[in-house]
Amino acid sequence: DDKTLLLTHADDAGELRSVYIEKKIIDTGRVAKTLSVNGNTKHSTTQPKIGSSAIYFDGSGDYIDITSDDFNVGTGDFTFEYWVRHDSLYNYITHISTPRSSTGFNAGSNAAGGGVWYVASLVINAASVYSTNTWYHIAYVRESGTLTLYVDGVSKGSSADNTSYSQTTFTIGHRSGEPF
Repeated sequence: DDKTLLLTHADDAGELRSVYIEKKIIDTGRVAKTLSVNGNTKHSTTQPKIGSSAIYFDGSGDYIDITSDDFNVGTGDFTFEYWVRHDSLYNYITHISTPRSSTGFNAGSNAAGGGVWYVASLVINAASVYSTNTWYHIAYVRESGTLTLYVDGVSKGSSADNTSYSQTTFTIGHRSGEPF
């Protein structure tokens, strides 16, 4: 749809790439984002989700950074959605993040398999969301000042959230701007 800002394919074992939905490119003149791939982030055919592979982060220095003003969502409505699968659970696994501050966030899971969204403090802490070796479709949706975590289409927790998210670095696989 014309609201999609980043679509990252994980269906090509040969490369990691970023692609805009074609309508977005034509309508806005935006170009594909450059992914900065760190550590030994790679495609793995061991547990494919889309096509014959999935992006694999082994938990040791692996992450992807994207820098763009598109991730400065302010106080408006947004949706961040992705697929995730854990080989193990521990405190705290970051799925996606921006530099965490009063204008950034990190979203992920905890050792008990709970789903979390953290700004300057914990905003969502949903219990018993994840188990190991299972794929989950995750969506964090903010609509009219309420942030909701959906797992496989089911609401698992929500909270008021009027944070003005203004960070422009978006990270997949670890807490943005902070060491492991």
